[in-house]
Amino acid sequence: MIENPKTELPPDHLPDGSAKEVREALILEAQHIKEESLYNATIHFAQSTWMARLHYFVLGPIPIILGGLGGWKGITDAKVMPANWTIISSVLSLVAGLVGSMVSFWNLAENRMRHFSAGTSYKSLENDARRAWQVHAIDEPLPEFKKRIVELGDRYNKLNESSIQTADWAFRIARRKIKAGHFVTEAEKKVRRAKPNHEAPAATDKKA
Repeated sequence: MIENPKTELPPDHLPDGSAKEVREALILEAQHIKEESLYNATIHFAQSTWMARLHYFVLGPIPIILGGLGGWKGITDAKVMPANWTIISSVLSLVAGLVGSMVSFWNLAENRMRHFSAGTSYKSLENDARRAWQVHAIDEPLPEFKKRIVELGDRYNKLNESSIQTADWAFRIARRKIKAGHFVTEAEKKVRRAKPNHEAPAATDKKA
């Protein structure tokens, strides 16, 4: 049996659709990656900020303060404090130890940095995705542009797999900030004013 000879198609020869349709689909995918990355970056930054405040202003100082009070000799001196304060001294030392153990168990310092690092990575991906459809989509050859978008999608998937898990309350905070326009630049505001029918990105589900 004679096999049909293989025909090498030029880069922009697309049997299933026009080059324009494919480019528009790639632009849409870049916009999707940009929006999802914005949400995930904001979620991780929100959780990192919350953990920093909890660590530095609540759970961090408590064992130091209570431990200092519990170990103060004056608290067990009957001339300085009532006799029943001996029990209070023991309770303060116990609570200080428990809180310190909780801080170590939750590993707030490390988890805070993991959230911050994930937020930074998502923010970088968001910027690259935005440049892809606002700059590179204009004149970059279709095969190179498609490769760029595929690589962005791969980076997004890898970040989803490697990033620390986030909480639902952090997503609600992120959605509220994004809907309020906290991350819309003045340049983007001008573009939206020039296009009355422009719709703001809708809230999407956070990563699993």
